[in-house]
Amino acid sequence: MTIAQKAAIRARQEAEEKKAAEEYAAQQAKAAERKAREDAALAKQKELQAERAAKIAEEKAAREAEKAAKYGSGTTAAAKPSKSTEKYGQVERVSARAERIAARQAAGEDAPKLFGL
Repeated sequence: MTIAQKAAIRARQEAEEKKAAEEYAAQQAKAAERKAREDAALAKQKELQAERAAKIAEEKAAREAEKAAKYGSGTTAAAKPSKSTEKYGQVERVSARAERIAARQAAGEDAPKLFGL
């Protein structure tokens, strides 16, 4: 092989490498552009979804307010003192279990273990 042939082969290889590098750069640019469009579409979709959720929440709050206005202040009958409560007073509920737990914790003991585990 002569020097001219080697130079021609080297020039052809360099041209092929340059062409491959340009194609790769073009592919990367297209991929970046496609990703940017996808990100923009996703952001727009999330924005629309957030607007829709806010609108639904607003409508729900309006319905709740309307319902509260329709049925009064929202207090239930159980919250209002009854005639018997006014006459006899409030009944205090006692939980024996809660009292035992409070006494045990006050004494500094641990909770009982199941089957000694």
